[in-house]
Amino acid sequence: AFRPPQQTAMDSSTGESGFLGRSQAAQQVRSEIENLGPTHLPILVHGETGVGKEVVARALHRASGRSGAFVPVNVAAIPTGLREAELFGSVQGAYTGADRARQGLAVSADKGTLFLDEVGDLDPPLQVKLLRFLESQEVRAVGSSQPRIVDARIISATHQDLGRRVREGGFRQDLYYRIAAQPIFIPPLRERRDDIRILVDLFEREALHRHGIQWSPWSAEAEAVLRQEDWPGNVRDLRQTVEVALGRAGGGMVKPEH
Repeated sequence: AFRPPQQTAMDSSTGESGFLGRSQAAQQVRSEIENLGPTHLPILVHGETGVGKEVVARALHRASGRSGAFVPVNVAAIPTGLREAELFGSVQGAYTGADRARQGLAVSADKGTLFLDEVGDLDPPLQVKLLRFLESQEVRAVGSSQPRIVDARIISATHQDLGRRVREGGFRQDLYYRIAAQPIFIPPLRERRDDIRILVDLFEREALHRHGIQWSPWSAEAEAVLRQEDWPGNVRDLRQTVEVALGRAGGGMVKPEH
């Protein structure tokens, strides 16, 4: 049975990256974090939704030793018309509703890391501006004629097949080669079932700390359900399942019906 989380020790195979797992795939991801983190190369993290792309991006930033901040932005969550101003800033009055100057997230990431989640959702004009930024390190706020040099490392992430998007004409080939020169692929959880145990232990500790949920032992039948599930939502799906199961069990034995 899964042990109480306070009794679970992280072995050396989990590393210090924060990307947990004992599977060969998890070890490969940690090796790439260790090797690529200290560089300033742009990196593309790709994999299905919920596999932990931001976890890897944060680990790369920590490994980089860069003094600036880790600045995450979900491109898909920003309305198309506001993305350029959100990323690169704007001057007051640059567009309707611009009642003040905006610094932009790229400037906030100066000497740090700008993490562009769902980079495949960038519209073509902004793809051009991102490419120019990667090549020149210059940021030009919307409505300004004065460029600013910004030293921000770019880490991108996507669940899309960007190579296919390029072939279909939806994503610029030159930008793709620029951001994807050093790709890190995170396999889905169904391909690294050996990691489920250590992830469950982690999510139990978090549930006890954040949500005040009681720890419960897992029945052999419930463990089997966890190991056999295909987890279409990957690690995010597993986390939610663990939290709900512990809440429903209420300190008693966790069973398949939970």
